[in-house]
Amino acid sequence: MKVCIVCLIVAIALYPLAAMADTSFLFIGNSHTNANGLKDIFASLAESGGHTTYVDESTVGSSTLSYHSHYQPTLDKIQERDWDFVVLQEHSLVPVIPYWVENSFYPKATLLDSIITASGSNTALFMHQARENPSGVYCVFDYCSREFDDYFDMQAEMSSPYHPLAEALDVPLVRVGDVWAIALSGDPSLPLWSSDELHVSVEGSYLTACVFYSTFFGESPVGLAYTAGLDPPTALMYQELADPVMTSVSDLPLAVSSLTLLAHPNPFNPSTEIRFDLPEPAEVTLTIFDTAGRRVRMLTHGARLDAGAQRLRWNGCDDEGRRVGSGLYFAKLVAGDSVGRGKLVMLK
Repeated sequence: MKVCIVCLIVAIALYPLAAMADTSFLFIGNSHTNANGLKDIFASLAESGGHTTYVDESTVGSSTLSYHSHYQPTLDKIQERDWDFVVLQEHSLVPVIPYWVENSFYPKATLLDSIITASGSNTALFMHQARENPSGVYCVFDYCSREFDDYFDMQAEMSSPYHPLAEALDVPLVRVGDVWAIALSGDPSLPLWSSDELHVSVEGSYLTACVFYSTFFGESPVGLAYTAGLDPPTALMYQELADPVMTSVSDLPLAVSSLTLLAHPNPFNPSTEIRFDLPEPAEVTLTIFDTAGRRVRMLTHGARLDAGAQRLRWNGCDDEGRRVGSGLYFAKLVAGDSVGRGKLVMLK
């Protein structure tokens, strides 16, 4: 039976759960899950907050959920006990390539969820961070991503498939990547990555563990004594970034880029209002794309708008006036030299 979702996190909707004692976790993933001993940092943080946990992992470098779905040691770990949460982490490139989202991420996560629930355990999804300085297009075999402008652009793309998947499976989503984007929009100099610009530093792991803590226990980590060796002021800063707050999904930031978009409502049906602020007058183009990168609707093209708050409504129709289907869509805003990107979810 699926667990009950009780609150949200860090200016974006997360799925924290009621505080529990003697909670067990199995982490399934690759180096993004085992870097710096994340499971041990999380367990120590939980203990600092008065929560007794048992945390184990099945991680293989560079592995995908497809790999884990037939990797016997992972399947054996799932059957080992009734886990409170089995946390799934996908390969860093699979969520940013539409072909692999539809043909690997979604079906294999769904398969693993069915195995997990059949064993009497609960699934959770771990959305991790994008690359620090993405460049160009990324390909897995013959299928490629679009070209990314910066970390925020790649993070928005990586985050997008997790939201509808978590909703479809009715499972908690640990929105680490989204929290990182908010943290970095406030201070781009935060040393969250290691030198390879792909994996996390100890500070990045600590922030990640704080988000796990907030998500699973529904409590603020602010004031916890455990710091993973960080100086107390630095640890407190990361604790505060993961402090859960009650907020509405309708205020969910679509993206963190040079321009920030908001949509109300989101998810939506039949229409949504896309909101943004212009720091100065600019010629604005706002376009909606589907997950294959095809243009669905151009809401405005080269319109001269004044500085300040702007609102443009999308009625859920394409350029031909036909209603679009349920699913994920992307909004791209170009205003002078600035760009903002984000996601919209149509539900019917």
